Amino acid sequence: MPAYRVLYQQSLGRIQTLVNKQNADTPVPACPGWTIRDTVAHLLGVFVDASARSLGDGDEWSASHIARVQGRSLGDLMAEWHHRANTTPGIFEIYGAVLVADLVTHEFDIRGALGNTQTRDLPVVRSVTLFYLEALDHVWREEGTPPLRIVTESKALDIGGDDPQASVQVGWWELGRLVSGRRSPEQVRAYTWSQEPSPWLDHLFVFGPREEALVE
Repeated sequence: MPAYRVLYQQSLGRIQTLVNKQNADTPVPACPGWTIRDTVAHLLGVFVDASARSLGDGDEWSASHIARVQGRSLGDLMAEWHHRANTTPGIFEIYGAVLVADLVTHEFDIRGALGNTQTRDLPVVRSVTLFYLEALDHVWREEGTPPLRIVTESKALDIGGDDPQASVQVGWWELGRLVSGRRSPEQVRAYTWSQEPSPWLDHLFVFGPREEALVE
């Protein structure tokens, strides 16, 4: 996923065209309990923490981003985020892949909240999905999860080893939503599998699965 700064600023620019004070309080189904403003607060917080070399993880860390900007408007948050993203170029050499993956994932969370289905075929979707799959591949090999072949619309990918025990058919965008935790196990079970998918259902989510289905 090269040119992280460009990819990040492109996604930020797309979000700037989507959000406004009229939809700031719109709930984001992909991020239960969050509004669009909360999602932007998190994205700003991630960038601030990355700039301070203090990236964290987990729900408490994400919640801290929202708590520390209470009372500020969406427009104010967007302005600060835009300024920081354009004046901190060195951060992309350190955290570029992580920042782009997180941002593009949340871009589609925001699009889902607005009923917007555009840009699902952008090349960055495939790049972000591959970033997540590389993380899964590493974990699977360490833990001994049976290898799986994932068949997208353009390429077959073997995860966890070179001797896949089964295959599943899923497109790039849907695959990205799956591995980033935006699907429930029952949704994943409904994909086209070559055999019963139980051995893999608990292992396909970088951030864990949803309990309830998310239809976008």
